[in-house]
Amino acid sequence: MLGEANRFYADMTARLAFVDAGILRMGRAGVEERLKAEPRLVPYRALFEETIRKSDHVRSEEVEQAMAMVEPVTSALSAASSILLYSDLPGPEATLPDGRRVVLDNAEERRLRRSEDAAERRTAAEASAQNRKRYENTFAALLDGAVNRDLVEARVRRHPDVLTAELFRYNVDPAVYRNLVRTVRDNLGPFHRLLRLRKGMLGLQEMRYHDVFLTVASGPRQRISFDEARRLVLEATAPLGAEYAALLRRAFEERWLDVYPHKDKNPGGFSSFTRGAHSYVLLNFGGSVFDTRTLAHELGHALNYCLADTSQPFASSEPSWFLSEVPSNFNEILLMEHQRAVAGDDRVRLKVLSDLLDMLYFNIYHVTLWAEFDLAIHERVEQGGTLTPEWLNERYLELVRHYYGHDLGITVVDDWVQSEWIEVSHFHRRYAAYLYAVGAVTSLSLADSVLKGGELEAKRYLEFLKAGGSRPPLDLLRDAGVDLAGPGPVKRALEVFDGMIGDMEKAAAQAVKGEGH
Repeated sequence: MLGEANRFYADMTARLAFVDAGILRMGRAGVEERLKAEPRLVPYRALFEETIRKSDHVRSEEVEQAMAMVEPVTSALSAASSILLYSDLPGPEATLPDGRRVVLDNAEERRLRRSEDAAERRTAAEASAQNRKRYENTFAALLDGAVNRDLVEARVRRHPDVLTAELFRYNVDPAVYRNLVRTVRDNLGPFHRLLRLRKGMLGLQEMRYHDVFLTVASGPRQRISFDEARRLVLEATAPLGAEYAALLRRAFEERWLDVYPHKDKNPGGFSSFTRGAHSYVLLNFGGSVFDTRTLAHELGHALNYCLADTSQPFASSEPSWFLSEVPSNFNEILLMEHQRAVAGDDRVRLKVLSDLLDMLYFNIYHVTLWAEFDLAIHERVEQGGTLTPEWLNERYLELVRHYYGHDLGITVVDDWVQSEWIEVSHFHRRYAAYLYAVGAVTSLSLADSVLKGGELEAKRYLEFLKAGGSRPPLDLLRDAGVDLAGPGPVKRALEVFDGMIGDMEKAAAQAVKGEGH
């Protein structure tokens, strides 16, 4: 059904290729003339202006039709990689330290990755990596094809490179991408401070890469009812004011959410956007702390869509995909800051803070690592190179070792980590990982402003949500108080992150002191 839908969409896009071509033939003057003559067209000004902005990169009607028609063919590369990795690749068999042989299906691998036995953790991680590596030639060929596809599309549309082509869609200068990557890469101090703290809390003499994902703050597993999760989200977002709270209550009371898992339902969480209708939220709520975070996250998307849809004309109501992860991460941060504030137990407070820092370090530092790798693979192909397994392995390992402080003795990154790039589906969707880093950095700065600045900052944030796609995303962020054109907001976010690590150091010391009593 998905394949049929994709073919239908490609056919529809090809048939509608004449629309942009017709608008471009009018030119800006012709469009303005028709807007004056027909007032009913005025609400669609944003769409006309966007088409005019693309004028140098829109080709003839025949070329546009051909580009649309080949999309299902080129998208098959990423589909093949995903099917091989998640469906056809057999689970590896591993020998545990006690001599038992086990097949590492998803559940068994997750269990062993979190084992208290360091040898079991290493066995599971290394076996999975070596299993992927058996097919590295195929995965490399598929990725090479996907990146070449990106380059062909960029050149057909007269862009100098894929990064410029991708960010042109959002009206964002490529320098913004490079600035974020460079600023995060040059400010690894807070991340290394967190890694050292985690090493000490875990009681490890030596921390290896497969130890990084362990939970450092232990305690009884917390079960949360959906009613309790709803109450927490309502309380956490209260700083945004009455308007946001009323819309959030509507989402719960009018059943915008499909809450519980059931047969044939997609896993995970998702929020849809349809102009003229409220959002629909897919959840698979099971009562975990993570499920409560997912609820806050998806409602961040949902309310952003609704606020923009009711505040903007049809043509400018859809928020830019460039900003898609800002309202969702923002709500997660508010939720965890609220949980931290109301926690009466030092261990609970430490656990919440640990979860918050884990979410932030991954989306800021690890995702920026991916963004840098994404840039490297595209530049390699743009310069005439080929993505061989040897090159991909070497480059990826080099980046992981740099970010995780291998040469500084902070984290030992073993050679087998080199094949981890195979697992990252983002690399098949040109520069997709970068948007998660933008979301984390920006939402951390905005949440800090709202929690410290009160009603005025909350109002600015709501205006940002209501703006939808009415203006370029960087302009909207600038009005909200975050100017991504320079390194300032990224550095500020990293300073907030560093301050949280200081809080965690104190909380860990307090928890230890409490246990001593």
